[in-house]
Amino acid sequence: PSKTELDNFLLKGIIDQGQWRTAMTRHGFSSQHVDWYLSEMRRELEVTRRMPTKADLVGWYKKNKITKEEFTNDMRILGYADKYINLYIS
Repeated sequence: PSKTELDNFLLKGIIDQGQWRTAMTRHGFSSQHVDWYLSEMRRELEVTRRMPTKADLVGWYKKNKITKEEFTNDMRILGYADKYINLYIS
């Protein structure tokens, strides 16, 4: 499986962290790089768990439950660039 697939397997609980580390090493990643990737995945997972989904935000914005500024700020937190946020707004 690709790195992206391995990441998804880990996030979904299909494989554990040890299996993920082994597979990443087989893909040629050093243990330092594996640690960096794992640290970044943890951070992204924490943000995702604390934030509503993009679909939630779009729905709330279209129903006027949140302001344009709130929508824009939350989409930025989820990692969306302004040019894509503006497409959702229009």
